[in-house]
Parts: sequence; structure tokens; C-alpha cells
Amino acid sequence: MSAEADDRTLPAPAGTVATQFVRVLARAPRWVGVVLFIAWSALMFALSAQPEPAVGRILRPLGAWAHNSMHAPEYAVFAGLFLWATTRAGGKLTATSARIWLCAAVVLVWGASDEWHQSFTPGRDSSVCDVLTDICGGVSAALLVRAAEVGASAARMLSLVVLAVLACALAALIATLLPATRPDLTWL
Repeated sequence: MSAEADDRTLPAPAGTVATQFVRVLARAPRWVGVVLFIAWSALMFALSAQPEPAVGRILRPLGAWAHNSMHAPEYAVFAGLFLWATTRAGGKLTATSARIWLCAAVVLVWGASDEWHQSFTPGRDSSVCDVLTDICGGVSAALLVRAAEVGASAARMLSLVVLAVLACALAALIATLLPATRPDLTWL
């Protein structure tokens, strides 16, 4: 290989795919993050105004668990977009622990308001337990972004993803089974 060919080859990227992804987000224009965050929030609001999906009614309790499980990735995207939309230009998405706490608070407030909004939708109910799944998804995403930003190894990222998925699945299971065991507590 000639010296000319060496000049044209790009250096191998450092870090995991997740690390590279958060670097791209940090360099991307913040206004794109703001627009996507607003669009995602609007989509979530619109979906909350829809009647319960058929899968939740047909396959109880498995369908209800699958439906409740979808809260976690929905709020993981919400949290990631929130971090991107509110970061300083060129800064880290989770530069401080306070940013993760702020993200968790925003997820909590949006999740609670979303459940309240659902209480006015025919065929839907609101549940404090669903907010647990929302928070689990949002905080998991923020912690994964944090790990990617500090350059966690692929093995560490994989173990964090597995723990996040298990925690979110457990939260969704609680959101499915707890209200069924206590129908007298309509807020569950």
C-alpha cells in the first residue's frame, strides 16, 4: 500500500457504537433535537387520546403486559430527545448528575400528566404504576447515555442494557399485575 492510500484512509473510530452515537448527537444542531422532542411529545399526547389498543384487550394479561412494556422505550426516546434538546452546543448530554435528575423529573411530570390525560379518554384508564414504567425507561436511557459518554466498554454497555431491559420489564409487570390484584384502588 502506498503512502497516498494511507492518507485517504480514515482512522478507526474509537469507542462503542453508543459512544459514537452520543458524540454525533452532541455535535448535531440543538434545534433538530428541540424539533424532534416537540414532535415526539406531540405524538405521545395524540396516542394517549386513542382508545386502548386491541392487543391489550384480547390477550390479557400477556397483552396488557406487552402494552405496558411499551411505556419504557417510549419514555427512553423521550428522555434521550430531552437531553439532546436541552444540552449546550458541543456539550455532553449528561454532563452532570443534576442533568440525569432533571431528566427523571421531566419524565415523571410528563408521565403523570400523560396518565391524567388518559383518564379523560374513553376506554383508557390512568395508573400510577404506568408512571413507574415511564420513569424506568427514561432513567435507563439517561444512564445509558451517561455510560456511553464516559466511554464505557462494550461489555459494560451490554450489561447496562440487560439490567435496563429487566428493570423495565419488571416495572411493566408490576403495572400489569398490581392493579389486577387491587381493583378497589382505581388509581393503581
